[in-house]
Amino acid sequence: METHDIQRVLRARYGGVAASDVLIQFARIELERPDALVWMQNGKFFEVYGDPARLLGRLLDLRVAEKPLMTGRDRNPIMLAMTGITIGSEREHLQRLLRMGYRVAIGREVAGERDGTLKARQLAEVVTPGSVFDEDLLDDDRRLLAAVEIGDAHAALAAADVSTGALWCQEWAGDDAAERLLDELARLGPAELLCNADLPRSERERIGGASGITRLEAERGQRHRALCDELGLANSYHVGRLSPLPAWWFGAE
Repeated sequence: METHDIQRVLRARYGGVAASDVLIQFARIELERPDALVWMQNGKFFEVYGDPARLLGRLLDLRVAEKPLMTGRDRNPIMLAMTGITIGSEREHLQRLLRMGYRVAIGREVAGERDGTLKARQLAEVVTPGSVFDEDLLDDDRRLLAAVEIGDAHAALAAADVSTGALWCQEWAGDDAAERLLDELARLGPAELLCNADLPRSERERIGGASGITRLEAERGQRHRALCDELGLANSYHVGRLSPLPAWWFGAE
């Protein structure tokens, strides 16, 4: 997204007429992954700005300060929230967020490259409950990323352990295909489950219930929505381990 378009988004969100360069960099990563909480590297820290900093401060009990990140119509600075995590201590915080059902998008500095007067930064990775590589972050009981497809007398499952690269797939046909899929989900107990967004709610609940994923989903979602309401924040984040995706993700090439 072009800088002037990002400025327009930030003006609508925070008021004022111009955002600082660092806030524009942060917002560019946010707009790439609006479903995730963004951390952006700034030297020896991962920093978070604006409304996401307020949310992260509450979730992780972090100190939240204020920084002049925009200029108002009267040319006075607009103070926005800012918080940070020391690089090297991020694993504990990542683990807590993953257990709460959040996704984290991490932006890192690009060595040797500049973005105007700043170091260039770009989205480097997105960490979700089922896409964890770090052994220290893995859930011993649930570490698989699974995807399902259900049709008329047909069902399919793909499961991967991204920490080892292991991948396996299975298909079923016949009137009992869906039931056999549910049995296999119950056996595997994945950490995250991907499904077609067009799948009826009742079917999502069935696969989520069979896999054990949705047992705490309602509680996680309610807690997140209540916190957003309390802080007066827009809620674009995906919270939970059942992840509906657009239908084209599941189409045959």
